[in-house]
Amino acid sequence: MNARAAMIARIGAVALAAAFGGCAGAPPAKTYDLSAATATARPARHPQLAVAEFSAAAPLAGDRILVRVAPDRIAHLAGAQWSEDLPALVRRRLVQSFQNAGWLGAVTPAGGASAADVELVGEIRTFEIDAATKVATVDVSVQLVSAGSGRIRAAKLFDANAQAASTAPDDVAPALDRALGDDLRAIVSWTSGR
Repeated sequence: MNARAAMIARIGAVALAAAFGGCAGAPPAKTYDLSAATATARPARHPQLAVAEFSAAAPLAGDRILVRVAPDRIAHLAGAQWSEDLPALVRRRLVQSFQNAGWLGAVTPAGGASAADVELVGEIRTFEIDAATKVATVDVSVQLVSAGSGRIRAAKLFDANAQAASTAPDDVAPALDRALGDDLRAIVSWTSGR
């Protein structure tokens, strides 16, 4: 790469970082929420299910919305944030999705006294928009674990994509919400069949 091309690449990287990273003195971030899925899986018998705290790697563990600006680089979407830390928000919406599917009274957040037969353990692997393609990607890995023995009964990776019109927050947040909704419906259906 010649010196001129290298300089243009550096300027482009700085411009992308400024666009997605925000700057001091910027107005407060707009807050976005995620939706529970309306699922239709209704098994004849609901086991008692506890949904454990979700885990996520450091960039995903907070309330910032992530943008993939290069294959090896992510940034925060300027002027936008989730209503709470992402793992807690996804877990809350998953519990509501089970309840929407008729598991009301049979699914609870894990912790405290619980008569759950099975615990669902989840990890958010990907929750971001690609700046180049404007495709939102949500990957969630789950395991069903026997409450008594701790034995893993089943495990699966759920991945979904949704197209956004642009990388503006008002387009990115709904695209991520649609992708998550696909994953939540699939998780409820998969769990109902186990």
